[in-house]
Amino acid sequence: MSDSEDGMSSEDEKFRFKPTFDLCELPAEVIKRVKALKNLQFANIKHEEEYYHEVHKLDLKYKKLYDENNEKRKQIYLGNYEPTEKECEWKDEGDDIVGEIKKLEIKDKKEGAIKGIPSFWLTVFQNANETLLNGMFEKIDEPIFKHLEDVTISLPEKNTGFIINFHFSPNEFFTNTVLTKEYEMKSDIDPEDPLD
Repeated sequence: MSDSEDGMSSEDEKFRFKPTFDLCELPAEVIKRVKALKNLQFANIKHEEEYYHEVHKLDLKYKKLYDENNEKRKQIYLGNYEPTEKECEWKDEGDDIVGEIKKLEIKDKKEGAIKGIPSFWLTVFQNANETLLNGMFEKIDEPIFKHLEDVTISLPEKNTGFIINFHFSPNEFFTNTVLTKEYEMKSDIDPEDPLD
């Protein structure tokens, strides 16, 4: 293609992006600097790998704490545990969210015994739809999510990913009681391409 065909002059051609080039074309002192930069980048990749391993250790530590609270939450919204008066006290810790929650009107209806918190997870997903789910939760999902009883996360000891487990009560949509979504993550250096 000539300069007139692509609109580039020979001067512009010098600055055109070249996806690959031969290091041999560079002066020896520049090649040494490029190698030094590669070593620095590789060291940063090693630091990043160590960082993610440490973060994963924290994830595992705190997952145990979250699991305890989440199990108690599940027992409450399924109606298997009735919280004590003390557990129902809301303490204002000066957070803006506290003020917003206090504004919510809770009507004390005594229309028979209601077990737990009906449609707990349906409500969670509806409320998170715009901000966290980017509108992915649709009206067609609502009947299925009325059967959702719990959402749990499984973390392997090695930081290779995580699994989200959706636990359902028996329903007319599918026979499995647990649906899973597994996410795999790369947390180690690829020996074939360490700078990738």
